[in-house]
Parts: sequence; structure tokens; C-alpha cells
Amino acid sequence: MYRFFLVAFDAAPGVTYLDQLKEAVEAGLTTREIVNVFTTKQQFKSVYPDSLSSQEFATRLVDRVVGASASTAAKQTAVADVVQALGSGLTRGDVIYNVFGNLATRVTDPGKPGFNPEDPYLGVAQQFAKKVAVAQYFTETLKGDSILLSVLQGVVSSVTKDSVVTSAASIENIIRGFDSTRKLDMYRFFLVAFDAAPGVTYFNQLKQAVESGLSTKEIVNIFTTKPQFLSAFPSSLTPTEFATRLVDRVVGTLASSQAKASAVTDIVSALNGGWS
Repeated sequence: MYRFFLVAFDAAPGVTYLDQLKEAVEAGLTTREIVNVFTTKQQFKSVYPDSLSSQEFATRLVDRVVGASASTAAKQTAVADVVQALGSGLTRGDVIYNVFGNLATRVTDPGKPGFNPEDPYLGVAQQFAKKVAVAQYFTETLKGDSILLSVLQGVVSSVTKDSVVTSAASIENIIRGFDSTRKLDMYRFFLVAFDAAPGVTYFNQLKQAVESGLSTKEIVNIFTTKPQFLSAFPSSLTPTEFATRLVDRVVGTLASSQAKASAVTDIVSALNGGWS
């Protein structure tokens, strides 16, 4: 059901729509039958109206499912396959059922048998699997809900094949997205580390990291390995030198010498205690 909703709408189902799908399952309908019934609903027709030609439907479906996760040639092949399937008598519901079934069978883990790094749709399958994880967490754990597709699409809109979905925290980071709290975290980090505004380029890099599912602490630790940070705080600095430089940058003349010395001591203690 999650796969169907993602292929059809590029959205998490949320509680209301999942309950409708659950009722259909419990009524004894097969997944294919449920998909075909749902394609008659207003929600589906608002995205894929009956007036679309087979070519238009195929193009819209492939754009929604594949996005930028496959080459133009692979997308053109997929569109041709969908048009051919519709021409052979398959319904739009049948096509969607086949699409998500095909993606679900692809091996996305390089450590497992059957993994094919040359698969032109590997990136699509990897992204799809991560969207399923996020959609399921949103719907079942967070009990997220809406009847507006735009809201449900926003839940998975930032998921890529490289998104981190290995923990509840990482998934919640994706769902929260680049909200006001995370934005402030990134400004604060940049000001503490560099006493500077990030500007558009660095801010966009930090935004991408947030939307990939990384926590603020993970982003900060990654950024401290970059040349920009090491130019200000080289690895050769001793804990005391690092602490002194950091406190001078952050505190300046806004605290007493005693307070600054205490702050330096606290940082050195933390570093010697195993902190990064």
C-alpha cells in the first residue's frame, strides 16, 4: 500500500488513506484490485485525469516516479514501456501495480546477492525504498495525517537515494525538514565556528545535509573535517590552543578574563574526555 501511494502520488498515505486501503485489504481485495479501484477516485484523477493520452500519462508517471534518479534515456525507455503496456490492454492501475512491484524486487544493498550496479533504475529503487521507510514512519509511528496530497507529498519530497533512514531520529530529521529550528542551528554553528554568516552557498550545503536526515551534531562533525574549518582550526592545534582560539572567537571581549579562562578549561576537559 505504501508503494502504491508513492508511485501514484509520490506521497505518504497518512492515517486516513491508509485506513481506507486497509479496509479494502480486509474486504478481501487483492493489491492489484485495490490499485485499480483507487484509480477511479477523485484523488487519482486530480493527478492523472482521464483526458491524458497514453503518452501523457506515461510521461507524467515516469517523471513522478523517476525524477532525476535515472538518465534521460532510461526515462524514455520507461515511458515507451508504459505506453506499450497500455496499448496491450493493461489499465492504468495495472501499470502502476507493475511499476511498484518491479521497483520492490530490485536489490538495492551492495552487500546482497543480485545487486547490479549497472541497473539504470538502481537510483530510483534506492530512493523508492527510502521513501517507503519515511512514509511508513510518518503514518504508523507519528500518526501523521492529511487528506491534502500536497501535505502528504511534502513528507517525502526531500528524500533521495542518499538520504539516511537508519534510525527514528534520522527519519524524523527528514520529515521535519529544514524548519526554523534547524535553520537557527545552522546559523549558530557557522557563527561559533567562523564568526561569520554562511551565505547562500554554505547555507545550501547545510540545508542539503539536514534534508538528507543528518542530525545537527552529525553535520557539525562532518563540517569540521572540511578545509574551511581546518583553515581556522588546523588539526595541529593542541586542545588548549583550539579551546583558546574558539573562546576568543566566540566570546571576544564580552566576558571577563576569568570567565574566558574557565571556558577554555571546560573545553579542554571535554576534548580530553573524548569529545570531538
